[in-house]
Amino acid sequence: MAIRIWKSEEYHSFWQQSHLSYLDRVERRLLRSLIEEGEWFIDIGGGYGRLMDIYKNRYSNCVITDYSMSMLQDSNRYLIRNGINNVCLVAADVHYLPFINGVFDSAMMVRLIHHIENPAPVLHEVHRILKPSGSLIFEFQNKRNMNFRIKARLGLMNRKRIESLDPFEAGPLYWNFHPKAMERLLSDNFRQESILGGGLFWNRKLLTSLLPKLDVLESWFAPFLGRNTLTHQLFLKLQANKDGKDSASGSKLRPALTTILKCLRCGQGTLERRENHLTCTCCDHIYNIQENIYDFRLEGNA
Repeated sequence: MAIRIWKSEEYHSFWQQSHLSYLDRVERRLLRSLIEEGEWFIDIGGGYGRLMDIYKNRYSNCVITDYSMSMLQDSNRYLIRNGINNVCLVAADVHYLPFINGVFDSAMMVRLIHHIENPAPVLHEVHRILKPSGSLIFEFQNKRNMNFRIKARLGLMNRKRIESLDPFEAGPLYWNFHPKAMERLLSDNFRQESILGGGLFWNRKLLTSLLPKLDVLESWFAPFLGRNTLTHQLFLKLQANKDGKDSASGSKLRPALTTILKCLRCGQGTLERRENHLTCTCCDHIYNIQENIYDFRLEGNA
């Protein structure tokens, strides 16, 4: 399955563009209003930990997972430099998450799903690892945003592209989704609690540079912008629909990453730490640990 994989230097350069500081501030404001507190939290596609400061003090145990090893290595250097010891790093494919069922109180997926053409199996995996009534903070790129609607009305954009329920590939491995299509997809496993709109002025470089507090104003109107799907990004707070029969008991879990990991090869054995790797007690498959990063990528490197 095709997925966009960022290198750390490339992603840092992306966020270092002056006009994107506005977008970063908008995302942080909205996410702070959505993230709660708990025991286990996972930032899926969290990269170098750009948003780590939002959740690391709200949860006892945090996990950042990403396919890009260079991004996670950068995150590890940040953890060491700042003495942060409650954040673990796991390299993995989002389609095959190496965690036992029903262990996380909350998950977050920001700036990830637009790199995946078919989100269904990914959302199924996220639902699997969440506790009953666990929350998912979910962001996607909205092709019904106000900018695209105006362009379509003026004949500058094919109207069918934004009216169709099919994903619209705005760039290589960069998909925008119709809110109704995403709502239907999510409804199989999640209940929507709230929706916020963000990034209304993401491509207005002059405006965002002249009005540095524009993110504050936009956050005030985020519920209205979300309900009317006017913005480039939509942020949803969702609750997992599931019973507790396949879920781990939080009271029995020790605060250690190895207690919630599973073998992707056989799915049966427990994982034991042996020097710089984990070994499955059932199939003897080995998962390497390098620079405090648990490598569960089944093939290839990034």
